[in-house]
Amino acid sequence: MSFAAAQHALTLSGERRLLLITGDADWCRQQARQLCDADGLWLGEPAITPHAVPVTRARQLLGQSWPRVCYDGRAGLHPDMLAAAGGLVQAGGILLLLLPTLADWPTFADPDYRRYLPGMDPEAEQCAPHFISRWQRLLPGAAGVWQLDQCCGWQGLDHPSPQDWWPAADAWGCRSPSQHDAIAAIWRCAQGHRHRPVVITADRGRGKSTALGIAAGALLRQATSGQRQRILLTAPARHSVQTVWQQALVSSGGEQRGDAIHCAHGVLQFYSPERLLAEQPPGELLLIDEAAALPVPQLLALCQHYSRIVFATTRHGYEGSGQGFALRVLQRLQTQYPATRTIELTTPLRWAASDPLEPLLSRLFLLDASCPPPPALQPGRWSTRWQPVAELLADEMALREVYGLLRLAHYQTSGSDLRLLLDSPSISLFRLEQDGQLIGLCLLNAEGGLRQELASAVWAGRRRARGHLLPQTLMAHAGHREAGGDRYQRILRIAVHPAVQGQGAGRALLAALHDALPAQTWLGVAFALDTRLLRFWLQAGFALVRLGQGADSASGEVSAILLLARDADQRQQVASWQQACLAELPLLLLTSLHTLSAEVAVQLLSRLPPSRSPTPARILALADSQHPLEPALPALHRWLLGQADRWLSLPAASSALLIRRVMQNWSWEAISQAGLIQGYKDGQRQIRQAIGQLIAYQPVE
Repeated sequence: MSFAAAQHALTLSGERRLLLITGDADWCRQQARQLCDADGLWLGEPAITPHAVPVTRARQLLGQSWPRVCYDGRAGLHPDMLAAAGGLVQAGGILLLLLPTLADWPTFADPDYRRYLPGMDPEAEQCAPHFISRWQRLLPGAAGVWQLDQCCGWQGLDHPSPQDWWPAADAWGCRSPSQHDAIAAIWRCAQGHRHRPVVITADRGRGKSTALGIAAGALLRQATSGQRQRILLTAPARHSVQTVWQQALVSSGGEQRGDAIHCAHGVLQFYSPERLLAEQPPGELLLIDEAAALPVPQLLALCQHYSRIVFATTRHGYEGSGQGFALRVLQRLQTQYPATRTIELTTPLRWAASDPLEPLLSRLFLLDASCPPPPALQPGRWSTRWQPVAELLADEMALREVYGLLRLAHYQTSGSDLRLLLDSPSISLFRLEQDGQLIGLCLLNAEGGLRQELASAVWAGRRRARGHLLPQTLMAHAGHREAGGDRYQRILRIAVHPAVQGQGAGRALLAALHDALPAQTWLGVAFALDTRLLRFWLQAGFALVRLGQGADSASGEVSAILLLARDADQRQQVASWQQACLAELPLLLLTSLHTLSAEVAVQLLSRLPPSRSPTPARILALADSQHPLEPALPALHRWLLGQADRWLSLPAASSALLIRRVMQNWSWEAISQAGLIQGYKDGQRQIRQAIGQLIAYQPVE
């Protein structure tokens, strides 16, 4: 069969194919130039088509469709970007992947290895080729794979059967029952009771963005002069809502003016998340597309400002954030708003249901990996061991189980994490199991042991030690020059199956890991500060030694580093580092940590050394009189810093009010807008009451 015949049949089938072009670099690019015509997208450098972008921008194009997408794997096989590239291929299209000859592929010095190697001058051969070796095993004979090899020519060409794959549209323009249900739910959210969020989840190509656009357009079209409709739309970037925008424009029959679609009695306005939170414009309905890619604090803040919200998000997500939405946002929504409705779109609309490319990419990148729940826990039957990578390579089901648990446990797990797990020389796995069945995992990265010359340069800020986050941060940002020569095991992930969390498995896993590590090795962790996580690590004996100075771009939260001392010398060292870190906390709460969660701030303040001095008369007077609070703020601030053992005794609302007004110097207006008080007088009354509770509390000696 000729390529032309196979390509023609493909366009009639609604399916897509992966085409491997293997051989020398120049030959591969020459073939790609001929096949990836003027209408094709080229991902890589040098550019060979008019539509060329760097590989690292592939995810920014999600939502677009191309008949040909060519990815130059010889310039670096970035798993996340290749998976995203697959989502750009339209029905009847081809994903072209340029590679060395498959037999020589494991020995190819892949430029992408640089991202997985520690040290200052990494050599590509330090990485193991396990990720590629697994692909070598899975690709031959896989459905939907064509190959053009420099020596062997065309292989694997098939002739897909023509089919009427494009579903007919109903009166609303929906092409699947679940898409119709989604639009109906959006309609009810806009016109029904308040505080009943709608969450729409789907894999890519299921029509969730189209559903948002159809619903928005219909709402605008049917608005009347007596009931004007103002709909707000947000997403990680303006180009992310291209599908929503075009569909809303068509469905509404409106006119586009800048970042708004205007109809006779309504408007759809796009705002960036940052601008939306800063300006808080009025709106009857807020639509959030690609919600999983937004920081959790932003999403939760939007819930406080808008009472009718629709979240749309990718379920598995090539960028690894879809699972995080279920872990970090959906659970909170369902707790706070029990009437939250979830709808999952399952029918592919952008390609045929028989398309082999999507399941192939899902298998290669383990996008749908899962871990079965363990049986009822019996701690006496628990055991721990190191998990060799070779064991995972020899058993695909074991690899899916391990990677599936890591995905369940963390809000961002992507294809790059899979390659890191399989190929990086500094990565190790420590597992907790019961009768051989996986219960929990620790994914660790070996760091530290920097040579003196490098450590001095890092401490002075002249160089960076890539892959050595703990010593790099402790030296360059916390000023601890001695940290560079120590050895560390940094916990990248700790995962306990959700079905058995809260039963001590995580603590048992950490205790066993503590005993299994070599002496003189620090055990550390870096994470975005969250009340639940911070409490877990502190209860496990870890000490705070470094606070970030601003919000992390991915999580929107402040990062922290905690260490666990493993001998007397380390306990003395970590106590000194923790004291230095906590000494900075009062000033940070007034400056760079001005918006830090009040719950987290209470957890941190409770680690300060308590004061045994008598309560000053001025503080006693505040609790018992009507003196105004403002003149006493400096004295109250000093006194509260000494109440470490009393902070946790306060109700959450009282401690939050003290944090916001006294420790972070929020205005009464800002505190009122946050819903903590009903005005100035109410705030004064509540603070006097909280002070009285602290004075009356008797800490246990």
